[in-house]
Amino acid sequence: MLLEGRKHSRSTERFLVQVSSVQDPLLTELASVEDQSPYGVRLATQRSWELGSHVDVKSVAGDLKARARVVYCIILGPKTFFVGLNILSHHSEQAKTAAKG
Repeated sequence: MLLEGRKHSRSTERFLVQVSSVQDPLLTELASVEDQSPYGVRLATQRSWELGSHVDVKSVAGDLKARARVVYCIILGPKTFFVGLNILSHHSEQAKTAAKG
């Protein structure tokens, strides 16, 4: 789906990911992907994430692994946030296997 004003198509497929702080790997949360493009995702989370911080994202099912930067955090209610992530790099098990060749 290409939303008005967007350069890249968006997928509204929802799935669970584990989000971990790069600076503090013990700071982790299970979140729901609400919207995604090749360069970013919007997550529904239960905590706020610091603007500009780097996080690791890993899908619960599948091989998605990525490093991302928090670009926004919107408070929707008590323990409800939308967090926007800019994907900095993708790391998938398939890519690692192909590289080993």
